Amino acid sequence: MSIAFEELEQSPQIAVENGRLAARRLFLIAWDDWPGFVQELYGSHAIVGGTPVFTPPAAFPDQPNLIVERVQVDPFPADRPTVATLDDLATATNRYPFARVTADYRFVPAAESRLPTVPDGTIVEYASDLAAEYLLRPGRTWRWRATPDQTLPDDVAPGLLVPCEDLHLRWSRVPLPPWTAIRAARGWVNDDDFLGNATGTVLFLGAHVRRDFQVIDTGLWYLDLHFKVKEPGWNYAFKADAGWQIIEDQSSQTPYQEADFTALFAFGS
Repeated sequence: MSIAFEELEQSPQIAVENGRLAARRLFLIAWDDWPGFVQELYGSHAIVGGTPVFTPPAAFPDQPNLIVERVQVDPFPADRPTVATLDDLATATNRYPFARVTADYRFVPAAESRLPTVPDGTIVEYASDLAAEYLLRPGRTWRWRATPDQTLPDDVAPGLLVPCEDLHLRWSRVPLPPWTAIRAARGWVNDDDFLGNATGTVLFLGAHVRRDFQVIDTGLWYLDLHFKVKEPGWNYAFKADAGWQIIEDQSSQTPYQEADFTALFAFGS
């Protein structure tokens, strides 16, 4: 780190809760250095010529997956302020010889090989809801096995339990979200294997995007991307005496077009 510091006694502190590693470190720095020191602990993205440039955070020694989650800056010594005479609340504040900095680290697992590859400095996390949907089919779709020449009456509508899955991918610390790709891919299906799911089985529903901040003035974003998986695929319908079949219109166009989902995890412009 470029800013001079000392690590204080009783630091570091290690904790393990439910198998998840966490840590805390205590530092002593010059009071005026605290903004730059905090930025070095967190790391940052800066936009240079329209391109994000990532400065890695100060990882915990020998534990590259422990990153700083929270920083507390306290006066040190607390009883030795240089008291400011204030004409305006925004112009100055008390200053101290030193600052005591408490850095709390959290564990971020290494990216799984099956998850989308994301740019350095960003994090993708995965959650899934496994379920099934009940699909009703008209009686004419079915016939009685004992009397195969008779279809079921219209008021009998047997159902199919169709496996499905709701996928949620949170992509965080993103300096330039891919707005164009998100808008273009809504309502489209995957054109290649996606999280172990075959082509055409994953539908992109959309994203919840919110602004986050960092120490420097470049804003960051959290993207919650939502997908739904359905077997055997979104362009299939159940046909009597033929099972699941791909459907299309008179122009040979299927209901759902295919998109490259890797564009959803690349920086935009």
